[in-house]
Amino acid sequence: MEKIKRYLKAYLVCFGIILVMSMIITVLNYFDLLTGNALKWTKLLILIGALLVSSILIGKKSLEKGYLEGIKFGFIFVLFLLIFNFLAFDSGIKLSNILFYFIMILTSSLGSMIGINRKKVEK
Repeated sequence: MEKIKRYLKAYLVCFGIILVMSMIITVLNYFDLLTGNALKWTKLLILIGALLVSSILIGKKSLEKGYLEGIKFGFIFVLFLLIFNFLAFDSGIKLSNILFYFIMILTSSLGSMIGINRKKVEK
């Protein structure tokens, strides 16, 4: 039960960051301060950053093997995105999407490894 709470908290942080940053991007796009390729890259960086921060939280709470916790966290996130893309956009699997999902899992694993190494050792 504790593990489920930990994952839900991390996903709420992740989706909260994505939501707030999406609102900021929308305002910047509305005033033509961010357009074209810069907008695409900014959206990608926000998603990577949100996943990195939330997987650091997962890593701080895990006891050992942070990379496995990160891979699990990233895989669940990618599975959610995959289901959302199939249901909402009716899009198929492309090579660019597979690369994108692989980057998400890799980012999550890296963030969890950072989180487990930043954990304070209690004596």
